[in-house]
Amino acid sequence: MGGTVLRRQILRGLESAARRTTPRGPALALTIAVGILPLVGCFGTPRAGDEVAEAPEADSLWELAEIARVSGRHDEAATLYATFHRYHYRDDRAAEALLDAGTEFRNAGSIDKARDHLVTAAQRGDARIAPHAWMQIGYLERAEGNFAAAAMRFDDAARTALDPETRAEALLEQGISLQRAGAFSEARRPLTECAKLETSAPRHAAEARVALRQPPHFTVQVGVFQDRERAQALALQLSGSKIVTRVLEETVEGILLHRVVSGQYTRRPEAEAQARKIKFLGHEALIKP
Repeated sequence: MGGTVLRRQILRGLESAARRTTPRGPALALTIAVGILPLVGCFGTPRAGDEVAEAPEADSLWELAEIARVSGRHDEAATLYATFHRYHYRDDRAAEALLDAGTEFRNAGSIDKARDHLVTAAQRGDARIAPHAWMQIGYLERAEGNFAAAAMRFDDAARTALDPETRAEALLEQGISLQRAGAFSEARRPLTECAKLETSAPRHAAEARVALRQPPHFTVQVGVFQDRERAQALALQLSGSKIVTRVLEETVEGILLHRVVSGQYTRRPEAEAQARKIKFLGHEALIKP
């Protein structure tokens, strides 16, 4: 069977599935459509001269993608959003479809696909979408431990954000990423800017103020307790294994906490090495910040 004929049959089948009314409603239509989509995906963006009528109907396809998303079918939703962009790239929702495809691929654990769609969404030039795409890329980079790269993407989001709340979130995450990269001095600028946005983004501003109180070095947190005696007991136990610790007091939302921490490191790899020693002894170890 020729490729063009096969493609037409697949696309018509998808459109029919999207429009179908069954006793089980849209969910069955979604299942049918998604079964066809892997074949549709191999054809790429339609070329000049392709018949517009072949494309899956935009509103039905968008509705199927939304149903998959709210149902938690992340891989199906991502494929549907990607297909929407492929065949309706001139639609006002096309850039949003790329963003949603990237987000859903990320939720499904398909990181490379997520990054590809998010970068395309960010570079598409839609001012409504680009900041959110950069944010998602920043979270992807940080989850993989690429803290400096994450800070750059959050900076892109902050510079392109149209609303103060998105800008505040981007500034906060940029500052946190810089701290985790060991660039403590550089982190103060975005965190201070975020802290000033208390009126428009109070939650992010409050988190920025907390981050600004972080000391300019890494430590390894072994435990957090309200009871000081339990914290001291853990510190004593670790000292028997030649792990030097100290107990720090901190008030969080009116509650006095006692943190058992070990070391002060200027470089993250040094803190990671200490964390591995503590975990080997059977304790939790969280690198801060």
